[in-house]
Amino acid sequence: MKGSQHFLLYSSLFATSLAYLNSHDLLAKTKQGQVRGFKVNDDVNAFLGIPFAEPPVGPLRWQPPQPAKQWGDEQAFNASKFGDSCYQFHYYYGILSSDANGSTNDPVLVQNNQSEDCLTLNVFVPRNRPAKNLPVFFWSYGGGFVEGSTALPVYNPTNFVEETKDIIVVTSNYRIGLWGFPNSPALPITGQNLGIRDVRLALEWVRENIASFGGNPDHIVMGGESAGAANTDVVTFAYPEDPIIKAAILSSGTVQIASIIGDDEADNEFVRVATSVGCADSDRKKELACMVQVDGLKLKHAVSNLTFNPFGAPSGGTPMVDNVTVFSIEEYINKTIAGDFAHIPTFIGIQDKEGDSLGAITPDGQVNRTASDETTNIMFNCPASLQASVRRGFNIPVWRYRFMGAFPSVTPLSDVGAYHGEDIFFLWNTINEIAPGLITAQPFEVEAAKYLQKAYADFIRDPESGLEKKRHWPKYNQNATTLIQFFPNQSANAVLGDPRPFDEVCLTLS
Repeated sequence: MKGSQHFLLYSSLFATSLAYLNSHDLLAKTKQGQVRGFKVNDDVNAFLGIPFAEPPVGPLRWQPPQPAKQWGDEQAFNASKFGDSCYQFHYYYGILSSDANGSTNDPVLVQNNQSEDCLTLNVFVPRNRPAKNLPVFFWSYGGGFVEGSTALPVYNPTNFVEETKDIIVVTSNYRIGLWGFPNSPALPITGQNLGIRDVRLALEWVRENIASFGGNPDHIVMGGESAGAANTDVVTFAYPEDPIIKAAILSSGTVQIASIIGDDEADNEFVRVATSVGCADSDRKKELACMVQVDGLKLKHAVSNLTFNPFGAPSGGTPMVDNVTVFSIEEYINKTIAGDFAHIPTFIGIQDKEGDSLGAITPDGQVNRTASDETTNIMFNCPASLQASVRRGFNIPVWRYRFMGAFPSVTPLSDVGAYHGEDIFFLWNTINEIAPGLITAQPFEVEAAKYLQKAYADFIRDPESGLEKKRHWPKYNQNATTLIQFFPNQSANAVLGDPRPFDEVCLTLS
């Protein structure tokens, strides 16, 4: 089944379930007004596409997100389908797509409508919840700050909510690429990194409204993968006194990912696109005013007209150092060492071979191991090692892991290890959504997914000590056997290992 057909089926299943509405269970009162959700199955209710911000269109393009206006209680908002995905383009990763022409479904290629009016979130609630004040897991998608959407079937948290039974999951869109990170000097410094500001507003919305869904506003655990992990970590540094979140889960990303671009090239993409659409001007304010008037779809095509793009080209527009929401790598290191961040429990980890899916696949389907290892260590392992070690030095509860399993259903190339993004299919148990009818999870892979979900749930329920009490995993110690290694040799369990062999290379990296 092609990706678009599958997405339509996925959406229609949600729509069909409206027939099972129960007005008591499926109405929630928010600050903006009532929201009507639907029954996904016997275990899960969903409230989809809830606006948490005003549409960032027209004069609000490239402006900080504004809280959604009230729609009142006269008619409940129909939360039965996902909102639009944000405008974006897609990279070719070479793992689960057969070629760079887009002839094969890619699990992270957005299939639903894209637009600028995309600032919505989704709430997935256990139907047979034991009590109110449930813990909340707020999850942020990755995609290099240029792609991603909560509407992707592989990001569907229904199974997680089914399995854990007492955790509410919230997923939220945020502006990406040129729309989230224009980096134009014509914008005030307080108006940069709009995608990150979108995430903050979504968190504020959850704090204000989640009690109406049965959640505890004082027990929000935020997590994400790749750029989503960076979004999570950014919260701890940008808002140390009021992070909103009680704990953080950082999967394949830290704040360092958000500060890779230097100041001297921050607005390259904006200038390139402005030139393409005839808005380039040495007077940057005139240039910005012109760009605000350009049709959104025209801007999207000016960024890229390709379905699949070579990894990293174009950059698309990514976070810049503004010293408000995002800092330089050097400043992040200084802040980390000084303890200038929110001291909250942290579950942090990476994939064993992150770089295998990040530009290291050769034309003959082999991995450039040198390039892959360099990417794995510089972008993921060494930053995670630093953050885990220093946070433990401040007596913060920290657990560090490494995802080792290269499972056959999600690893079609024999030379590829546990690659960047593989863990998502196990967190949400959505292996069967990768290519429906073509890929089916094997029983031991489903068992591994449930194992990972239980580990996440133990941390989310009790960030201070859940992994110690339930899993008997000690808090991280860089000099002891405390590195949690998930699924070695494709097993459906975890073992404790010594982090030092993985971290020795970090001493040689500047």
